[in-house]
Amino acid sequence: LLSSSRAQTQLAAGDIAFVAIQSGATGQTVPDRFAFVLLKAIESGTSIVFTDNAVLNPAQNAKYCRNEGFCNWTAGSSLPAGKVVQIAADSTTNTGTVQGNVNLSQSGDQIIAFQAVGTDSVALAAISTTGFEATCGTACGGANNNKTCLPAGLSNGLNAISFPTEQNNALFNLDDLTGSAADLLAQICNPANWTRADTLQNWNAGIWTLNVTSLRGRQAESAFEIFPNPARDMVEIKMGDSKLLFEIPHLVAPVGIEPTS
Repeated sequence: LLSSSRAQTQLAAGDIAFVAIQSGATGQTVPDRFAFVLLKAIESGTSIVFTDNAVLNPAQNAKYCRNEGFCNWTAGSSLPAGKVVQIAADSTTNTGTVQGNVNLSQSGDQIIAFQAVGTDSVALAAISTTGFEATCGTACGGANNNKTCLPAGLSNGLNAISFPTEQNNALFNLDDLTGSAADLLAQICNPANWTRADTLQNWNAGIWTLNVTSLRGRQAESAFEIFPNPARDMVEIKMGDSKLLFEIPHLVAPVGIEPTS
């Protein structure tokens, strides 16, 4: 596995999602490419590995074939959730750096993203133009070049996306979305929200505007308010569109004890 010794943000399944895959068209002269969106903010030095190799075992530390490609993308700066990263087979990217490459088959292919943590691997996302196998293959080559099972932690329609029939190019076609990471992931992992074609599609990483709201932000929206504060006779508690009005009882000092001023 490819790994990085630099400090990085630890990611989990669903912290990124693919939004495009391009294996090209007959006679194409531009390199294959793909794009993914960060659904979690990351620090500079964070690395993600991408491969079109098949998985041979579905364990958490999955074993991958090595007859196809691996590329290691590393963030060159801190990046916010919602940032879309584009990577091409000529090792170019719109942000960060890329080592290695992934060349995609026009007979169908997949890309699996994972993070290398020491000798372990943690699957983050996957995309396939031919669908995912229910069970893993036992050998590399042949059908495994164009189709794979999913490693542990990934589930088709939840944090991975595939399509029932093969077409070379696929593009997530919704834009200007705002929601939690889970909200956006549900939209991205729905094949109905993609445009597919065997001809080349015109896109770049800047065509998507995906705004990821934080859990903290959603909690703040539902937090209650108390006013006036301080209160003398009445207090109103507001939570969303609901309001409650309470009367503050006046305290009477016990007999024989003067209230302090």
